[in-house]
Amino acid sequence: MSDIKHDYTENEGNTGSILFGNKDQRDQNVIDNIDNVAPNRTGVNNNTEDNVWHEANRIVKGWESFPSHHSMRGRTRDIALRIAYIQLTQRRGIIRRDIQNWYGYNLDYARRKIYLLQKELGLLVPLKSRRIGKFQQYCISTELDKFKNEDRLNSVSASSVDGDEQEGQPMATLVRHLAATLSRRKPTFHKLNLYTELPRELYKDLHDWPILSPKNKAKVREFPLDYRRTIKFEIYPEGSTSIYMSSTANAYELHTPKGLIDFFSSLGEACSILKAESGDLRNIPEVASWKLKIFDKDKTISVSELEKDIPQVMRFWSDEGIRVEHLGEAFQIYGRVMPGTGPAFRIEAQSKVENSENVDLADAIIRETFPEIKFKTAFEMLQVRVEQLERKQISTNTSS
Repeated sequence: MSDIKHDYTENEGNTGSILFGNKDQRDQNVIDNIDNVAPNRTGVNNNTEDNVWHEANRIVKGWESFPSHHSMRGRTRDIALRIAYIQLTQRRGIIRRDIQNWYGYNLDYARRKIYLLQKELGLLVPLKSRRIGKFQQYCISTELDKFKNEDRLNSVSASSVDGDEQEGQPMATLVRHLAATLSRRKPTFHKLNLYTELPRELYKDLHDWPILSPKNKAKVREFPLDYRRTIKFEIYPEGSTSIYMSSTANAYELHTPKGLIDFFSSLGEACSILKAESGDLRNIPEVASWKLKIFDKDKTISVSELEKDIPQVMRFWSDEGIRVEHLGEAFQIYGRVMPGTGPAFRIEAQSKVENSENVDLADAIIRETFPEIKFKTAFEMLQVRVEQLERKQISTNTSS
């Protein structure tokens, strides 16, 4: 199908919005007034409006940051910003009618544009459960989880009102599959806090490092290490140095030889940064002497992996999560959009390293990556108690 070009003039100064009533009226308002929902971004003085467009720009940049995506320009980027604007202001996806009214496209070209944005660019994905009249809704692919989560909450609320007693069954199935998958998977590490001591005189040599807190006078600087990995240093006047390694979307797989090499290579690069910034090649402590203090480890399971056995798994996906503190550790379970794999379930634990001052860094990493089993199951504990009582009873009978 050949491309059809049309002249287009934006409606300058159009900052109108739509007020919604019930669902039927809302759908009709959208269709009747669709050309009023993507206001021109020039000349807008309203702070709220500016904030919305700022957030829309953040969404578009977030989509572009994925390795498999490309930077957008011109008309394509303008469309992406308008889509993000509608998602933020009306909590819906765009429809073909939007494209037609924004740019004066005819029906065939608007349909083709949607196809190109979805199939070739990967910007759009259909919201299968959402339509406006006869029109299919589409959202930015990286925002799909938010619509899924909203649909899930609406579905759960509706089933609660209707007295649906089957709601717990899919959740029980999900929990069983999560438990089975988690038991087979090794954790990855994405936040690590280390500690070392630098010579006091090096503090003065860090001339360009900002002091964020006049109270503690720590000099703070953050550097990129690798794709979605950073290292941050907090250096205090007496030489105490905290080192924060962050790799939330590109975690370190310390249970494999390659992962360990990758991790210690990052630490070596961090050490080189300190040497370069301070201009001292001799007095920076070697990586092996750094101490591991706190770390976050997680097990992440993509939704697409679970959907094979639980088609309705996205109904339970949520980025809100829950947090539980138990026996000195903080556990979190939440949903997260991961680069490449999309929505995923993540179970995360934050732990402190016991006796870290007396443990070498390599030993601490290995110990925390392959921990010994510390707790017995309730059944095992009960069985031990039963055996103790039986032995006590036999001993009492023998004595009597």
